[in-house]
Amino acid sequence: MKKYLLCLLIFSSCCEIQNIPARKEVIIFDFSQYTEKGFYFYIDKYPGEYKPLGVINIDYYPEYKVKETVWYSSDGIKHTSKSLIHTGISQEFLLNLVYEEALSLGANAVYNFSYKSISKRINECTTIDGMNIYCVAIKID
Repeated sequence: MKKYLLCLLIFSSCCEIQNIPARKEVIIFDFSQYTEKGFYFYIDKYPGEYKPLGVINIDYYPEYKVKETVWYSSDGIKHTSKSLIHTGISQEFLLNLVYEEALSLGANAVYNFSYKSISKRINECTTIDGMNIYCVAIKID
């Protein structure tokens, strides 16, 4: 029991307990520019008659660049560190990817539109983040 309490004290003292403030994150996929072109995005299944053309499943990973930081310690020794910085992924860019793929299939709409964050291990010490978009391309008469 003493060993258990000692381990619990050691592990609980490793992380500082902090207040976490409320936070709001809003992601908006604006379909209006596509609707104006006669192309439609449906979150659920399209309720009317349609011709199914294909499934679109896109895994997109943005470009990552190495950023090197150099600093000198108080004793004058030069230190460097490297980190990966990505260019980001905009909702507009993702929608345009889906739109272009759907058009290439002859679609004028997609349904079951969904997205999620994904990650991929590149090597033993590097994982990159991306986005997955899934939908079904259809032709509405």
